[in-house]
Amino acid sequence: MKLGKRLTKRYIKYIFAVFFIIYVSITNIYARPEAYDAKVTFLPDRYLLDSMIKDVTDAQKNIFVAIYMFKTTDDRHQKSTLLEEALLRALKKGVKVFIVMDLGKGNDITTDINKETAEELLKAGATVVFDSKDVRTHAKLMVIDEKITYVGSHNYTDSAFKYNNETTVRIVSEGLASDAIKYIKRLVR
Repeated sequence: MKLGKRLTKRYIKYIFAVFFIIYVSITNIYARPEAYDAKVTFLPDRYLLDSMIKDVTDAQKNIFVAIYMFKTTDDRHQKSTLLEEALLRALKKGVKVFIVMDLGKGNDITTDINKETAEELLKAGATVVFDSKDVRTHAKLMVIDEKITYVGSHNYTDSAFKYNNETTVRIVSEGLASDAIKYIKRLVR
């Protein structure tokens, strides 16, 4: 009897192991994380803004953004306001701008800040949408002309561009940009 129980337990373990291996294999086949050849530039701290503004200024077709916080003011010397002005100039020359911003729960300072910036961008012709109150969009992601992707820790705030320890990378890859755009669009389903 004991031998039969040991064999049964052993077979159950083997069967479980086989099913686990099949499950992991199938999951990896369908997940298909992509690897891309790309040119990558590391932009720590204050090195991001000039590069990003140049790429926004050079944009010809479109700009997609997912951002947790985009805080601008009437102070034209504020770094995040410089980015907003670059986006406004891009809109004037016909570049399509699509932005997803976080919409916090209840009385949330991020929501108030994002709504102020969104209002200005909407007036200029940008498409600005907010995520669901049930989730937090904490992404900091920009894709320019379906080729250049910025992803990192910088919110679009004066403190992030001027004072904080932040890191972002600039990635030139059409494949990665395509995946990033799909991700941004998926945030508003």
